[in-house]
Parts: sequence; structure tokens; C-alpha cells
Amino acid sequence: MSWQEELHKKYKDKIVENELMSKHTPMGVGGVAEFYMDVSSIDELVDVISFCKRRKIPYKIIGNGTNLIFSDIGYLGLVVHNGAKNLTINQSTGEAIAESGVQLSTLITSLAAKGLGGLETLYGIPCTIGGAVVNNAGAHGENIGKYLKSASLMINGEKIVSYKNNWFRFEYRSSRLKKKENSIALLTAKFQFSQRKKEKIFKLMNEASTWRRKEQPIGQKSSGSIFKNPDSTDKETEGIRERSAGFLLERSGIKRLRVGGVQVSRTHANWIINVGNATASDVRKLAQMMREAVEEKFKITLQEEIEYVGDWTANE
Repeated sequence: MSWQEELHKKYKDKIVENELMSKHTPMGVGGVAEFYMDVSSIDELVDVISFCKRRKIPYKIIGNGTNLIFSDIGYLGLVVHNGAKNLTINQSTGEAIAESGVQLSTLITSLAAKGLGGLETLYGIPCTIGGAVVNNAGAHGENIGKYLKSASLMINGEKIVSYKNNWFRFEYRSSRLKKKENSIALLTAKFQFSQRKKEKIFKLMNEASTWRRKEQPIGQKSSGSIFKNPDSTDKETEGIRERSAGFLLERSGIKRLRVGGVQVSRTHANWIINVGNATASDVRKLAQMMREAVEEKFKITLQEEIEYVGDWTANE
């Protein structure tokens, strides 16, 4: 029996064939995944990862898909959407345990309701806890790695272990998990937060939301920031803003660039917008043009914050 047949036999109607990944990423581009399925619990997630490992099936776990650009050719293998959303918060100790499919903003608002703070400036970032920890999501000088106590992981599709914060080697928009790709899957994360006045927490959340509506093209088809800041920080003090990716891109004169169905946002030069009938190739070509413009003017090479997934041989 082929692994494709075994996959259908084991998971039956949970399996969807030839699923357009443009339906599962905010940019709205990408070809078909050979197979796609939703899971709603950690047990289901562990089971499907174990199965893929045993049968040597290529797989990709996704949350919101915000930072992902699937190729136009698509993905040969199984794409698993993680919908494990259990969240427990101990108000007296400030400890929170979140499954990897919990939305980051859900964690922040749930903490706020209990007078626990720390991640307020991240409010509105459209990602799950899994994506947030893997990429060490952050904003305005804060990052989620700072608050992680420990996390349970599945290693090589075989064993489940728990590691404390220092194992993750958090750095700007990255962690040890990001560099390990699919060999390690985040299952649950344990955080430590502190008591704060609710008025202050909600004030900071409101300021973060207001800033995003003003500075970012919220509501448009996009994957958020395309490039990391070259100084590995998102603070806007002490002249650092002048070395941010957005500032460098804008000063490179790229705001009028367009390729096919995508264009650089007029609101934020580090965002690419799908203005209609865009392809994944359009996104990658425009990102390359943006990078080249900064290299030519500032002699700085920007690194992508987004991740290209699938077969990109047609673009080489």
C-alpha cells in the first residue's frame, strides 16, 4: 500500500487532496498542496507527525501561514494546519500554558483580563503561539522569547521532550526551532508573566493596535514584513529607525514598484500587497527587486523574514 493510500485509510475524510494554499495564507498566493488536513488537538498533531515520520512523508505544519509563501507549483506532501487551542492561565502565579495553535492575540487578551502583562506591544500580530515562538515574534523592543519558561517539543517525529528557555537560543526574529525546520515541532509552551494594572495593560494594547492601523496596511492581502531589520532590533530610539528595513527600502525609492499582481505598499515600504491575481513568483521577484535596490543604494543585504515553501525550481 502506498503512503498516499495509507494516509487516506488512516485519516479518512480529514484528508483533502489538491488544496489551494492561497486559501490558507494571508497573501493569497500559492499552488496546491498534494494533501492537506486540519488537526484540533495536540494528540492529533503528534499522531500525524509520527505517521509522516514512519512513512517518510514530507510534511509542513502551519498556523496562520502569515510568514509563508507557498510556490505556484505547490507542495508535494502533507500540509497540516494546527488548530490545537487549549489555554490555561494561573492568575496568582502568572503562569500560562498554551497549545501551539492558540492565537497570540488570544493569549494577550486573556492575560489582560487577569491583570497579567508583558506582551502588550505584540497585540495584533497575526500568528499562533507556535509561529510566535519559532520566529521569536516581537515589536517595539519586546519579544515572546523573553517570557517563555519552557516548552514541550516533538523531536524527529519520535519522542516528546521539554526544554527550558535557554535551549531555544532566541535571537532577533529567530530561534533554534526555526533553524531545525520540520525535525522539531512545538506542542505546548509555558510562559511567566507579571501582575500589572489592567488600565496600563489595555492602554498599551490600544496604542499597539492604533500604531498598526496607522503604520501598516491592515486589511489588505499581505504577509507582513518581508525583510528583517538589519540591526536585529525593532526599537525606534537612538537613531535605530534610520537603519530599519522599512526606512532603507523607502529611501531606496521602491514604493512604486510592481510585479504582476503585487506591489510595494504605499503605507509601509517593507510590505508587499496582493492587488489582484498575484502569483507566488510575483512576490519573490518583487522581494528580490526590493533587496537589490537597498544593496545598490546602501550596500546592505536584507534578509527575508518570510519563508518560501515548496518547489521553487521554476524560479531559479
